[in-house]
Amino acid sequence: VDQRRPTLLLRLVSQLREYLLALLWEAANRERRRVPGLAEYRQMRRHTGGVRPSLTLTDLAYGSPPAPARRVDPALLALDDLTVDLVCWCNDLFSYRKERDAAADPHNLVTVLAEQHGRDEAAAFQLAAGWFNDGLAGYLVREAALVAHAGPAVTPFLAARRAWLRATYDWSRRADRYAGPSGAPGGTQPPHRFEG
Repeated sequence: VDQRRPTLLLRLVSQLREYLLALLWEAANRERRRVPGLAEYRQMRRHTGGVRPSLTLTDLAYGSPPAPARRVDPALLALDDLTVDLVCWCNDLFSYRKERDAAADPHNLVTVLAEQHGRDEAAAFQLAAGWFNDGLAGYLVREAALVAHAGPAVTPFLAARRAWLRATYDWSRRADRYAGPSGAPGGTQPPHRFEG
Protein backbone atom coordinates (compact mmCIF):
# COMPACT_ATOMS: atom_id res chain seq x y z
CA VAL A 1 0.00 0.00 0.00
CA ASP A 2 1.36 3.41 -0.96
CA GLN A 3 1.87 5.35 2.28
CA ARG A 4 1.69 8.64 0.37
CA ARG A 5 -1.96 8.19 -0.58
CA PRO A 6 -3.43 9.43 2.77
CA THR A 7 -1.21 12.51 2.53
CA LEU A 8 -2.51 13.26 -0.95
CA LEU A 9 -6.11 12.75 0.18
CA LEU A 10 -5.61 15.20 3.05
CA ARG A 11 -4.04 17.67 0.63
CA LEU A 12 -7.03 17.28 -1.68
CA VAL A 13 -9.50 18.01 1.13
CA SER A 14 -7.52 21.11 2.13
CA GLN A 15 -7.35 22.34 -1.47
CA LEU A 16 -11.07 21.84 -2.00
CA ARG A 17 -11.73 23.86 1.15
CA GLU A 18 -9.49 26.68 -0.15
CA TYR A 19 -11.29 26.53 -3.49
CA LEU A 20 -14.72 26.90 -1.88
CA LEU A 21 -13.55 29.77 0.34
CA ALA A 22 -12.07 31.50 -2.71
CA LEU A 23 -15.43 31.25 -4.46
CA LEU A 24 -16.95 33.15 -1.54
CA TRP A 25 -14.27 35.83 -2.03
CA GLU A 26 -15.26 36.07 -5.70
CA ALA A 27 -18.96 36.33 -4.82
CA ALA A 28 -18.28 39.16 -2.37
CA ASN A 29 -16.28 41.04 -5.03
CA ARG A 30 -19.05 40.62 -7.59
CA GLU A 31 -21.66 41.83 -5.13
CA ARG A 32 -19.62 44.97 -4.43
CA ARG A 33 -18.46 45.30 -8.08
CA ARG A 34 -14.93 45.33 -6.78
CA VAL A 35 -11.91 44.67 -8.98
CA PRO A 36 -9.22 43.15 -6.75
CA GLY A 37 -5.64 44.43 -6.74
CA LEU A 38 -3.09 42.53 -8.78
CA ALA A 39 -1.23 40.83 -5.91
CA GLU A 40 -4.50 39.78 -4.30
CA TYR A 41 -5.87 38.50 -7.60
CA ARG A 42 -2.77 36.48 -8.41
CA GLN A 43 -2.86 34.80 -5.01
CA MET A 44 -6.58 34.09 -5.01
CA ARG A 45 -6.67 32.99 -8.65
CA ARG A 46 -4.50 30.04 -7.64
CA HIS A 47 -7.49 28.85 -5.63
CA THR A 48 -10.49 29.98 -7.71
CA GLY A 49 -9.27 28.10 -10.77
CA GLY A 50 -9.63 24.72 -9.09
CA VAL A 51 -6.31 23.67 -10.59
CA ARG A 52 -4.59 22.60 -7.36
CA PRO A 53 -7.15 19.91 -6.46
CA SER A 54 -7.15 18.80 -10.09
CA LEU A 55 -3.38 18.32 -10.00
CA THR A 56 -3.67 16.39 -6.75
CA LEU A 57 -6.29 14.10 -8.29
CA THR A 58 -3.94 13.58 -11.21
CA ASP A 59 -1.13 12.67 -8.80
CA LEU A 60 -3.46 10.17 -7.12
CA ALA A 61 -4.28 8.66 -10.51
CA TYR A 62 -0.61 8.36 -11.45
CA GLY A 63 0.01 6.56 -8.18
CA SER A 64 3.64 7.64 -7.98
CA PRO A 65 3.88 11.17 -6.58
CA PRO A 66 7.25 12.39 -5.35
CA ALA A 67 8.28 11.25 -1.89
CA PRO A 68 7.26 13.67 0.91
CA ALA A 69 10.79 15.05 1.28
CA ARG A 70 10.96 15.75 -2.45
CA ARG A 71 7.41 17.15 -2.53
CA VAL A 72 8.41 20.07 -0.29
CA ASP A 73 11.44 20.91 -2.42
CA PRO A 74 11.18 24.68 -3.08
CA ALA A 75 11.92 24.16 -6.78
CA LEU A 76 9.06 21.67 -7.09
CA LEU A 77 6.69 23.92 -5.16
CA ALA A 78 7.61 26.89 -7.37
CA LEU A 79 6.98 24.82 -10.50
CA ASP A 80 3.61 23.76 -9.12
CA ASP A 81 2.66 27.41 -8.46
CA LEU A 82 3.73 28.36 -11.96
CA THR A 83 1.69 25.50 -13.44
CA VAL A 84 -1.40 26.74 -11.60
CA ASP A 85 -0.74 30.33 -12.72
CA LEU A 86 -0.30 29.34 -16.37
CA VAL A 87 -3.45 27.21 -16.49
CA CYS A 88 -5.47 30.04 -14.92
CA TRP A 89 -3.94 32.79 -17.06
CA CYS A 90 -4.53 30.74 -20.20
CA ASN A 91 -8.17 30.46 -19.19
CA ASP A 92 -8.36 34.18 -18.47
CA LEU A 93 -6.95 35.07 -21.87
CA PHE A 94 -9.15 32.77 -23.90
CA SER A 95 -12.31 33.51 -21.92
CA TYR A 96 -11.83 37.29 -21.69
CA ARG A 97 -13.93 38.33 -24.68
CA LYS A 98 -16.85 36.10 -23.74
CA GLU A 99 -16.74 37.18 -20.10
CA ARG A 100 -16.46 40.83 -21.08
CA ASP A 101 -19.40 40.56 -23.49
CA ALA A 102 -21.61 38.62 -21.06
CA ALA A 103 -21.07 40.71 -17.93
CA ALA A 104 -18.44 42.84 -16.28
CA ASP A 105 -16.68 40.20 -14.18
CA PRO A 106 -13.73 41.57 -12.20
CA HIS A 107 -12.06 38.14 -11.97
CA ASN A 108 -9.91 38.07 -15.06
CA LEU A 109 -6.21 38.88 -15.34
CA VAL A 110 -6.90 41.28 -18.22
CA THR A 111 -9.49 43.23 -16.23
CA VAL A 112 -7.21 43.40 -13.19
CA LEU A 113 -4.20 44.56 -15.24
CA ALA A 114 -6.31 47.22 -17.00
CA GLU A 115 -7.52 48.53 -13.64
CA GLN A 116 -4.13 48.34 -11.91
CA HIS A 117 -2.10 49.93 -14.71
CA GLY A 118 -4.73 52.26 -16.17
CA ARG A 119 -4.46 50.59 -19.59
CA ASP A 120 -7.10 50.08 -22.22
CA GLU A 121 -8.28 46.52 -22.64
CA ALA A 122 -6.19 45.77 -25.74
CA ALA A 123 -2.98 46.87 -23.99
CA ALA A 124 -3.94 44.95 -20.84
CA PHE A 125 -4.62 41.86 -22.94
CA GLN A 126 -1.19 42.14 -24.57
CA LEU A 127 0.42 42.49 -21.15
CA ALA A 128 -1.41 39.40 -19.86
CA ALA A 129 -0.43 37.40 -22.97
CA GLY A 130 3.17 38.47 -22.37
CA TRP A 131 2.94 37.23 -18.79
CA PHE A 132 1.69 33.88 -20.05
CA ASN A 133 4.42 33.56 -22.68
CA ASP A 134 7.17 34.62 -20.26
CA GLY A 135 5.78 32.29 -17.60
CA LEU A 136 5.75 29.40 -20.04
CA ALA A 137 9.37 30.04 -21.02
CA GLY A 138 10.29 30.12 -17.33
CA TYR A 139 8.34 26.92 -16.74
CA LEU A 140 10.36 25.06 -19.37
CA VAL A 141 13.63 26.24 -17.80
CA ARG A 142 12.51 25.20 -14.30
CA GLU A 143 11.26 21.85 -15.55
CA ALA A 144 14.59 21.08 -17.25
CA ALA A 145 16.47 22.01 -14.07
CA LEU A 146 14.28 19.68 -12.01
CA VAL A 147 14.81 16.81 -14.43
CA ALA A 148 18.57 17.36 -14.30
CA HIS A 149 18.57 17.61 -10.50
CA ALA A 150 15.96 15.04 -9.41
CA GLY A 151 15.97 12.62 -12.33
CA PRO A 152 13.29 10.01 -12.97
CA ALA A 153 11.80 10.29 -9.46
CA VAL A 154 9.84 13.38 -10.55
CA THR A 155 9.12 12.36 -14.15
CA PRO A 156 5.44 11.36 -13.59
CA PHE A 157 4.85 14.51 -11.51
CA LEU A 158 6.32 16.74 -14.23
CA ALA A 159 4.54 14.85 -17.02
CA ALA A 160 1.20 15.49 -15.30
CA ARG A 161 1.87 19.23 -15.05
CA ARG A 162 3.01 19.46 -18.66
CA ALA A 163 -0.08 17.54 -19.78
CA TRP A 164 -2.35 19.94 -17.86
CA LEU A 165 -0.69 22.94 -19.50
CA ARG A 166 -0.82 21.49 -22.99
CA ALA A 167 -4.38 20.23 -22.64
CA THR A 168 -5.64 23.54 -21.25
CA TYR A 169 -4.08 25.45 -24.12
CA ASP A 170 -5.30 23.04 -26.81
CA TRP A 171 -8.80 22.81 -25.35
CA SER A 172 -9.04 26.60 -25.03
CA ARG A 173 -8.10 27.10 -28.68
CA ARG A 174 -10.75 24.65 -29.89
CA ALA A 175 -13.57 24.93 -27.35
CA ASP A 176 -16.97 26.11 -28.53
CA ARG A 177 -17.17 27.93 -25.22
CA TYR A 178 -14.66 30.49 -26.53
CA ALA A 179 -15.63 30.31 -30.21
CA GLY A 180 -15.17 33.48 -32.16
CA PRO A 181 -12.53 35.36 -34.09
CA SER A 182 -10.43 35.87 -30.97
CA GLY A 183 -10.59 35.91 -27.21
CA ALA A 184 -9.13 39.37 -27.18
CA PRO A 185 -10.27 42.92 -27.79
CA GLY A 186 -9.36 44.66 -31.01
CA GLY A 187 -8.64 41.42 -32.89
CA THR A 188 -5.60 40.66 -30.74
CA GLN A 189 -4.90 36.95 -30.57
CA PRO A 190 -4.53 34.93 -27.36
CA PRO A 191 -1.09 33.54 -26.54
CA HIS A 192 0.26 31.33 -29.27
CA ARG A 193 3.79 30.42 -28.29
CA PHE A 194 2.97 27.18 -26.54
CA GLU A 195 5.76 24.80 -27.45
CA GLY A 196 5.41 22.34 -24.57
